Amino acid sequence: MKQTGSRDMALFWRVLALFCAVALAVLSLWPADELVRVGMGYINDKVGHFLAYVALAWLLGCGWPRQPLWLIWLVSFLFGVAMEYAQSFTLSRQFDLIDMVANGSGALLGVLLLWWRRR
Repeated sequence: MKQTGSRDMALFWRVLALFCAVALAVLSLWPADELVRVGMGYINDKVGHFLAYVALAWLLGCGWPRQPLWLIWLVSFLFGVAMEYAQSFTLSRQFDLIDMVANGSGALLGVLLLWWRRR
């Protein structure tokens, strides 16, 4: 019975990780001026990137607990790179290297928290 419960929890975390990734993609590609208008401009941009990727790495690690932590970080970081690259094709957003650093740093903290939880 415990194995079924742990599979159910892994599925729960995977769904949350997918939801987080979709939300990050939408927010990353949404016109920047509209995000400010609806109140998303009140959080410092870099802090927002950092916290979002802490969450993504954490959720990925909880959803796939047997994956090595370096792979969880790499997937989170590459997702952030892809979002920054995709922004370069939009009219109101742009590629920002500092955003990528914030994404990777946030993913690193998420992975470190997972490591601490797993030990």
